[in-house]
Amino acid sequence: MAGLHLGPGGDHDNVETYLRQLDAARVPFSIKDVNEWGPELELAAKLRAASGVDHTIIWRHTDTDVPPYHLAPSAAAVQHWSLVKSKMPPGLMPYKEQVWLEVVNEPDMNQCAWMANFSIAVSKLAVSDGWRLFNFGWSTGNPHVGAGGGPDCYEDPATLDFLRYASQQGGKVGVALHEYSNSMNITNEWPYLLGRLHFLFDACDKHDIPRPLAAITEWGWLGCNVKLPAQAGVADIDQVMRGMGAGSYHAFAPQLKAAMMWYLGPWSCPISTQADQLVLPI
Repeated sequence: MAGLHLGPGGDHDNVETYLRQLDAARVPFSIKDVNEWGPELELAAKLRAASGVDHTIIWRHTDTDVPPYHLAPSAAAVQHWSLVKSKMPPGLMPYKEQVWLEVVNEPDMNQCAWMANFSIAVSKLAVSDGWRLFNFGWSTGNPHVGAGGGPDCYEDPATLDFLRYASQQGGKVGVALHEYSNSMNITNEWPYLLGRLHFLFDACDKHDIPRPLAAITEWGWLGCNVKLPAQAGVADIDQVMRGMGAGSYHAFAPQLKAAMMWYLGPWSCPISTQADQLVLPI
């Protein structure tokens, strides 16, 4: 489940070893890339196709991060899905059955109902074209849940409609979230930052909706730091994966497919060089 978030460039020195060793051990890996279809995702898709291990491979393009909020959700979905298809690299196309797509990134938390209706509409288009889709990609601490500060997004009728729809799609439609501790203390404000996925699943349980597949497509400490040395970083990862009782990521399996560590790509700081030191220990 503990996976990798790549980007074009960055430090990918140990990624092939990570992919091959986990596949050979028949342990599902998870990997995400943005914009490019690089050799790592190509290898990941080939390994998944050959071995039959249920690896999670996700692709997104940053030009599709923001949906056209000014349109009605159904019209926005048509326009946005056309944009997504126009950005797909040729190398991605043969691996449709191996890959999940993300088509937005960190949407406006005040557009909860609009996003839910949009997500139903764009998912229908994607599934019709043979793709699988993780929706929303909520930022850390989003969407609003619980009492105070605004309506609970997961109790919104439109969100509940989306969750019912997703539960009927045979594992082709899911939910993406981002979870960071915003601190070098990995359990900072748990479960309102890391561990926030449980609010989504609690809403499903309350309303007798089967829990959807989910992926935490960005996961980590801070935007420019991972916990080092590697032994300390892996201890934090293990704490989140297994050490938080019913709130641990592994407790959310099999619905939680992946948690991709930020970030093996170019950024305004040397996060990639830091994160690369955790790839083989993971």
